[in-house]
Amino acid sequence: MKSFVVRVNYKKISFFLLLFSFAFTILAAQETDAEKKLETKLETGFAFTAYEPSIDSTWFTKESLYLDFTLTSGNILKANGFLEAVYDDENKAPEPLTAEELIKELSLSWMISPSFIATVGKQKLEWGVARAFPSIDSLEALTSVSEPSEKAIPRGLTGFKLDLIPSWFWSFSLLAVPEPRLRESLLACRFEFLVLDADISFGAIRSVKDTNEEPAFFIDAAWFSDFIGFYSEGQVKYKKIATGAFSWEPAITAGLQVEVPAWLNGRIRFIGEYKWQNERKKDRHLLYFGASGIPLSSKIDASLSFICAPQSIEVNENGVLESLSRFSISHAVKQKLFLNASYSYASGLENSDSPFPLFSASRHSVSCSISAFF
Repeated sequence: MKSFVVRVNYKKISFFLLLFSFAFTILAAQETDAEKKLETKLETGFAFTAYEPSIDSTWFTKESLYLDFTLTSGNILKANGFLEAVYDDENKAPEPLTAEELIKELSLSWMISPSFIATVGKQKLEWGVARAFPSIDSLEALTSVSEPSEKAIPRGLTGFKLDLIPSWFWSFSLLAVPEPRLRESLLACRFEFLVLDADISFGAIRSVKDTNEEPAFFIDAAWFSDFIGFYSEGQVKYKKIATGAFSWEPAITAGLQVEVPAWLNGRIRFIGEYKWQNERKKDRHLLYFGASGIPLSSKIDASLSFICAPQSIEVNENGVLESLSRFSISHAVKQKLFLNASYSYASGLENSDSPFPLFSASRHSVSCSISAFF
């Protein structure tokens, strides 16, 4: 019988869990009667996936259960959490889940003043504007890009963040992610400005990999109107390439979003995105095309997407283009209850050195899920 097994790793996570519960209890108790109001937003869902990991006829299954919640106490305290348990049949003897794997996000934000916010815990930064291929990758580890939506979804970072918002048109953020060896801690800062309806931000990152410091500098910008939008982000990383040799490795992402009115009072969104990354060879160029919100009925809509690495066909021994095609349907059973089904096909997976799960995923995959909001 299948079961989820969790092994809690009481190191960094246990500290933040205790701090989370203690701070929320104390600060919520200090609110005035006028401010005392606890608001809760909850989303939960279950997904079942069957996939073929190789060219033979063997199929495997994967199941996942998630819980996404937000708690707001008055206008002072806000807690965010995202828990996900995954069971994968491909692993004959899967190791128990650690708390780090189970808890994707668990953070607490305290509005010290209207212009000063402190956040502690495992948090998703959402720095950058890319939908499918983030170039700002020195912070959060990238997850699968097989289902890009509003933003590529990263794994969270466990640390401290301070946000200073002195004016409506600019802000400053400072991030610290402590490590057991303090000198290997990750540090980052970010400035954000609003210029002529365009959001522009830039910053710097200090990270350590294999005892070597890898500083990086990044910038991103986005402009959107009712029907069209442009966005781009870039990063330059000082990276070790050989013993005693270092080089600056740039990466750039640019995208275009267009929304058009459709039948049944729908609105179809088209997104095209391109990424260039100098340090890669097989997948130096990445492309994404997608269309979402295609109305099939008043309660059913569909989406299509295609991701590929054009240069892969030049270096692939069999001349195969590495790509992933996906088709999905969403049915709004009720206002806060949704059913989803999807099919995807990936090609050109052998001997891939891509860092993205996209090019080491299954060839065929079918999935169905249910999600509810409260």
